[in-house]
Amino acid sequence: MAGIIYQIIKCLDSIEAYGVKKARNGRAAEQGIHSRRTKEVYEKVALAFGKWCKERGITGGSFRGRFIEMANAYLDERVSSGDFSAWTLHLDQAALRKLAEAMQVDRNLIKTELPPRRLADIKRSRSVSDEERSTFAYRLVAATGLRRHEAERARVRHITIADNGRMFIYVPKGREGKSRFLPVLDEALVRKAVEGKKHDEDIFDSLPQQAEAARREYDQKVLEIVSAGLGKDAEPKALSGK
Repeated sequence: MAGIIYQIIKCLDSIEAYGVKKARNGRAAEQGIHSRRTKEVYEKVALAFGKWCKERGITGGSFRGRFIEMANAYLDERVSSGDFSAWTLHLDQAALRKLAEAMQVDRNLIKTELPPRRLADIKRSRSVSDEERSTFAYRLVAATGLRRHEAERARVRHITIADNGRMFIYVPKGREGKSRFLPVLDEALVRKAVEGKKHDEDIFDSLPQQAEAARREYDQKVLEIVSAGLGKDAEPKALSGK
């Protein structure tokens, strides 16, 4: 029997539905994962859950049979800890329900009661001063989601506009050498950063001391967008100008 992590990856891979419309002519939404970004987010949650299960003695052979039991226990533990925002908890539940769907297990049996989501409850990094967070460099990293070494190499030519008008940053060589597109969360800020610059000039004039904290804020905002079902326009489709 395959291990837990392998099962999770294969199951989520099996329900990729990129390019398939979620609904058509009033019909019920197609099952599956329709966004690459959503897949990345759900997989991250599912793998953390898989690791948690392994630490509690669950094996690859027993994982499917005890999936619902462990999923509810995992969510119960995270709720009771008080360490996670309602937004994060709802995302966790959505990811585990999608994994249940992929494993052909009744997703509706995952029914841990979660706190309501309120914008005021969104948690930010406590290690960053308000002065640092207000700097242009910090805000620019938080708007683009680039890692420090990616930001150091980011050029004006890497700003890309999709056919739907959304702005992305093209990362030609990120972690593990993989390229990707990152949706820009504050397009006006990026336009201000590159105003008057040439095609091959740096986007960033300087980087904040807390660049990784800024990137985490970007990730948190993207998670909120995805969990609220608002990420359909954040896919790098029909891009030009790399």
